[in-house]
Amino acid sequence: MQARQAGVDVKNKGVKFDAVYVSHMRRARQTCEIALNISQSLKSPDIPVQIDYRISEKSFGIFAGRNLVNQ
Repeated sequence: MQARQAGVDVKNKGVKFDAVYVSHMRRARQTCEIALNISQSLKSPDIPVQIDYRISEKSFGIFAGRNLVNQ
């Protein structure tokens, strides 16, 4: 539902993309695909969604949001 709403929001704002980069992670790719399909926001249908392995989520479990200062 959030991906669909993001697509609607992008469409309503009239945003158009020259390029799209997404993480290799499945959920990120699915979210991107849903949002792009709804928004129709690519400047050209020939623009490929590029998977970039440098973009990645990391889960740190109970340590999320903490740093060495917050011990």
